[in-house]
Amino acid sequence: MAPLTDRVNSEPPIINGMATSEAGYIGGVSFAVSAFIGGTIALITGFWVALPILCVIVPFAVLWYTSLYLQEVKRNRPEGFYLHSMHFYLVSHKLAKPKFLVHDGRMQLGCSYRMNSIQAKSKSSEDK
Repeated sequence: MAPLTDRVNSEPPIINGMATSEAGYIGGVSFAVSAFIGGTIALITGFWVALPILCVIVPFAVLWYTSLYLQEVKRNRPEGFYLHSMHFYLVSHKLAKPKFLVHDGRMQLGCSYRMNSIQAKSKSSEDK
């Protein structure tokens, strides 16, 4: 039996196929929103227990239903597809630096690579 080499560098799915990084981003945002809502309810009503209850229950519920949604959306896509597409979107709008070796003709170090030698060879072969 051959080893599954395509799974070596992939993130493990934790909840219904949701990767750990996706769960971290969604959990962090849902925790922040639930903390704001719980704090607002605690200030208005004086029921301070609403803050910790909402900060615990809401992120778990959001993670569960979001994982079910992402399970349907991510069908037949490679692992990390949405994280990579989100990163490319942020880089194209200059909101993040590229993490990948080559991105739109530029290396990660910021040096643009030129294909001078290949272009010179192709021009010399066309002249013949």
